[in-house]
Parts: sequence; C-alpha cells; structure tokens
Amino acid sequence: MAEFPKLLNLLYDAAIDPTRWQTFLNVLSSTFSNANGILYEFDRETGHTQFSFGFGNDPAFIAPYLDHFQHINPYRDASGCAPLGVACRSSLVLDVESVSKSEFYNDWMRPQGIPADHLGLLLERRPTTHITFGLAPNAKALAKHNKKYIQWLNLLAPHITRALEINRITREATRERSNAERVAGVVLNIIDAAAFIVTPGGRPVQMNSRAEALLKSRSLLGVEGGGRLVALHPSGDAALSAAVMQLTTKHVSSLQDACGPIPLRSMLDGSTFYAWLIAILPETAAAARFDIGPSVARPMLVLMVQPANEPLNLNPKVIAAVFKLTSAEAKLVSALAAGYSIGDFAEHAGLSRSTVRNQLAAAFAKTETSRQAELVALVIRRLQWHRIVGELR
Repeated sequence: MAEFPKLLNLLYDAAIDPTRWQTFLNVLSSTFSNANGILYEFDRETGHTQFSFGFGNDPAFIAPYLDHFQHINPYRDASGCAPLGVACRSSLVLDVESVSKSEFYNDWMRPQGIPADHLGLLLERRPTTHITFGLAPNAKALAKHNKKYIQWLNLLAPHITRALEINRITREATRERSNAERVAGVVLNIIDAAAFIVTPGGRPVQMNSRAEALLKSRSLLGVEGGGRLVALHPSGDAALSAAVMQLTTKHVSSLQDACGPIPLRSMLDGSTFYAWLIAILPETAAAARFDIGPSVARPMLVLMVQPANEPLNLNPKVIAAVFKLTSAEAKLVSALAAGYSIGDFAEHAGLSRSTVRNQLAAAFAKTETSRQAELVALVIRRLQWHRIVGELR
C-alpha cells in the first residue's frame, strides 16, 4: 500500500503521455514480486492485437511470441469473457488444465516461469474488441499472496480504465485539432478574399495574407483587448457581433448556416466592404472523411471580407451547372453574392423587380433555401467545398 500513491502518479503520467505506460508497468511488476504480464487490446474479428505493452518477460521470448506464439495464445479470446473491471484468476474463464498441456504453455509460458492460472483484469469490452491487463507473479508468490494481489488489482482497476479513457480523449482531441488546422489552412488559401478563421467567441486564430494586410491597415477591422475581432466602425461592429452570436448559439446542422452580406465601413475613406460569416467545418470534415467522431462536429467560422467595388466573383455558369439553375437565376445569385440588392440587379439587368423576385423564388426552390443569406451562403460554401476537397485529395 505504500507503493499505491507512486503507482497512481506514474499511471496518470501514462494517461497524459502514452509513452510512459512502460514505466508504470515496470514499477508495477516490482510491486507484485517482479511479475511479468501485458496490457493489450485484442480485436476478435481480425485476430490482431491493436496495441500491447509487455513487462517482465525474458527478452529472448519476445520475438518468438510476435512471430508465432501470439497466434496460438488461448488467453486472448478467453479474457474477453471475464467479469468487467474485476480482477480474477485465469481459471475462471479458461480450462487451465488443458492449457498446461498446450504448446503455448510448455514452449513459451513455462520456460519463463509464468503459471497457467495467473491473474487477469478485463478493462474494456466492446462488440469486437477488448482491453485486458494480465499479471503473472511466479507460482510461489501467487499462491502466498493471491487474495492480496487481487485486492491490489481491484484498487488499481478503475484508475487504469480512466487512464486509458484519457489516452483516447487526448488522441481524438489532437487528431481533431490537426484536421481542423489542415482544413482551415486550405480554406484560407483558396478563398479569393480577405478571410479569417474565428472562434465562437469571435477571436481570429488564422488568416490569409489579404486578411493580414486588412488588419494591419487599421481602417476596417481590429482586435480588442479580449482578443475579439471587431469592426472599427460602430455600425458594422454591432452587425458583426450579432452574426457571430447567431451562428455560435445554435446547433449548426445544415449547409445553410451563414450571415451576410454585412456592410462594413472604412474609417479612412468611408468606403464600403461586405463581409460574410459562414460555418464551414461540418461539411468539409464529412467530405474529407475525417474520422474525428460526432463530438467534434462544431462549426469552424470563416469570415470573408471584400471591398464593395471588388465583389466576390462567382461565375454564373458554374453556379448554373452545380445547382441546375437557369442562366438568369445564376446571374441573380452571383449578383447577390457580390452585394447587390434585388433593386440594383433589376435596374442593371433591365428587368422588373417582379421578374427578379420570381427568379429568386425559383432559385430558393431549387436550392431548398428560403432567405437570400441562406441561398448565397450555400452557393459560396458549395463552390468553395468542391475546391477544398480537390485540394485535400
């Protein structure tokens, strides 16, 4: 029991850094009369060991085990039938008398002094896999301290299980961060506008070169003391803050979550810019087939900013082909993305507002949207998405 605090410290070191499992297991071995054993995950469908940490074994027996004996190891399947989270003897789930006559026991276990009826602890059981901790003190020590050793293993059991869960959570979080950073980098590089990746709180975490230049000019956007990206003109900042709040306080589940165009005014010359705030990560992650789990399907917010006299250039022919719109409908959508109002487009195209509204209604129906912001956001994201997937591949 004097070793228990030390073991827990080493165990939770391993929880944070999986490379430290070996250190914990080596110290654990000495606590149990220099026992040998293994911590491993076994896939019953494939017959493969997913991971393993062995300890106390004679080094001369490691290579033969990997080459041959692991494939005839009777304990791997049987350990999955043990009671979950409770230390027990192998004889509870296996006929050890039969095992003692097997090649595995006589040619691999017995020469190392591993008793056929040693201790086991099933840590996790899933439909096709299980994680087991096997501990084999020498037969004399096990006979003398059997009850005590089982008690000690039961004390450690919930902590080992928790450490493995921390390993999994940490690994998934690292993979999520890596994938999100990769996608964000691609998104920023292919958007033909000043583009920022912002957190749900509005803090910029990545930006492309055009966004950097815009921020350095101190004419349109800035970063407040708390790190939030702000529009320097008060009217634009209120709209930008509202857009961030709208997209981060609801569950983003469709391709139609976006806000814009948001008019922003330059503090230098009063010129107008248009901003679009789009939640882009869920679709991109699914399309790129990233295995990051449902818990990380959170929106990555992309803020795109473009001068009003340099509108987003969405090719009407591409819009028409992707969304099966007519040429007139596609031209309308392209104009809306560039920041034009329905009235402006009608005047420029020489059409009545009634005709333009009918075109807009048809575009809504074909894209299954109901608002101009949703329609344009869907088009921008879908066209960017095709480019993103191409880049990621």
